[in-house]
Amino acid sequence: MKHFGTLRLPSGELALVDPCFIKNGVPEELASGGIEQHEEKVMVIKVPGDAEVFIDEKEAHGMRISTVMLYFEDQFDLEKKNHEIIGFLAVDSAQMSYCDARHLGENWIDKHYDDQRIYRHKNTGRTLQYMKDFPNYAVPIAPEGGKTMNDLLESREWEKLPYSGTLDASYNGLCHCHDDKESDIGSVNDHIIVSGTGWGDGAYPVQIYRNDENQITCVSITFMEDDPEFDMEDPEDI
Repeated sequence: MKHFGTLRLPSGELALVDPCFIKNGVPEELASGGIEQHEEKVMVIKVPGDAEVFIDEKEAHGMRISTVMLYFEDQFDLEKKNHEIIGFLAVDSAQMSYCDARHLGENWIDKHYDDQRIYRHKNTGRTLQYMKDFPNYAVPIAPEGGKTMNDLLESREWEKLPYSGTLDASYNGLCHCHDDKESDIGSVNDHIIVSGTGWGDGAYPVQIYRNDENQITCVSITFMEDDPEFDMEDPEDI
């Protein structure tokens, strides 16, 4: 389990949503506090304050985020506490955001994804940019001796540069805040955190944990279960 950081929730409303579903009036509903569940795409939970965010990862063709946990009191072992599944959330862009609902709604900007992919050679410093120097990763690049971008990346001599644009409360900002990170989790600011979702698209359970006073102590969402029958080599499962 890894600690990522603190999510500030001054409105007392935690919004969970795949960034691609923040549209069609959703920002206005979040800003007004008039939404609890929008189909199976947006969930807003009343919480007691700020959350400490932790992740678990599993090895599956590389390290992937398996569970994201938001603790509202000192960290505890989830397996030793009773919980309830309060719903399932759809994912259609392989990511999930954890936000202060009012902040997200009030600051949302309609901005499409800026697919900026630039790679730099670690020794020479020369760069190659997707859609400028190569149209796809399997096309030979003449100045690189006819090697493809896939070939160059396999050599480990090239590194992807971080996104150079502005990270804001937009689809573009939420996507880019985490997609260059080693653990596939990042933040736009103190009120918006975004992570990858294990196997990617699907529907995932949201669990809440309560103390003896019925106060929420943790909210978690699970993207990868321990399943001995799960065949990671079967494309039907991935």
